Amino acid sequence: MRWLAVLALVAACAAPPAAPVARVERVILYSEALTVLMSDGSLCVSDRPGRATGWSGTLEGCPHALRVVVNALPPAPRRELAPGGALVRVGGAGWG
Repeated sequence: MRWLAVLALVAACAAPPAAPVARVERVILYSEALTVLMSDGSLCVSDRPGRATGWSGTLEGCPHALRVVVNALPPAPRRELAPGGALVRVGGAGWG
C-alpha cells in the first residue's frame, strides 16, 4: 500500500507544469481577415466570411480558440488596433 502512495507522489512530480496563459499582444484588422499575435508567439486568424461587413467566430490556426467579434471593416485595407474600443472583441476584450 505504501508503494502505491509513493508511486502517486512520483507521478504527480513528473507531470509537466501548466503552461502560462497567453495574452493578446497585437490585433490587426485587414479587409479580408483578422490576425491576432499572442504573447507566446502564436499567430491566430479569423477569416472574413464572404462579403460580410462584420462577423463572429473563433480564432483558428493556433492553440488559442478565443471568441472573436468584428463589428465593422477598417476604413483602410490594414489597420493595427489598440487595446480598448469596440471595433473588434477578442476573448471578451475590446480593440480598436
